[in-house]
Amino acid sequence: MAAKVKEQLDELHRISEDQWARYQQMLPTSDDVSLVVLKGHLIIEEMLYAIALEHCAKPDELAKARLTFAQLLHMVCALTKIPVMEACSPAISLLNTIRNSLVHNLEPKELEPRLHALQKLCEPTDFEYPPNYVKPTELPRIAESCICFLIGGLNVIGIVAALVEKNPQMLVRTNVS
Repeated sequence: MAAKVKEQLDELHRISEDQWARYQQMLPTSDDVSLVVLKGHLIIEEMLYAIALEHCAKPDELAKARLTFAQLLHMVCALTKIPVMEACSPAISLLNTIRNSLVHNLEPKELEPRLHALQKLCEPTDFEYPPNYVKPTELPRIAESCICFLIGGLNVIGIVAALVEKNPQMLVRTNVS
């Protein structure tokens, strides 16, 4: 059993690394904050769908539901029992607000304060940064770093969700006296 789970984890890790490489190629390193946010939002949406699909007995039905981004986020929150989702959810919701502001307004208001609020949500509180770390200050770099943080969090959630779906007995709790 343990060997089977280890093999599954190794495979999920390989898939995860492949996806990260793909997302790095798709997330532009641009000075256009709108482009960074829009592409990043699409990546996050794809990842949310992938997590939701892990829980579906009939994946085709999910596509037929035509969920909005906000609905999809709430569904994934409802399906996921992983604390990382609780940390990522407010930031993903704010990213969606920023994205909506960018696509529905020629001159979006509150962009800078919202991106700074997103940055604050994406800063781990119990993490020690390397001594050479420089906190991004330019809006496109702030958006980029926040999206990378969210990709990392959703990546963890995706791996755990896939592993649990393949091994539901992992959720069985035993009382140890």
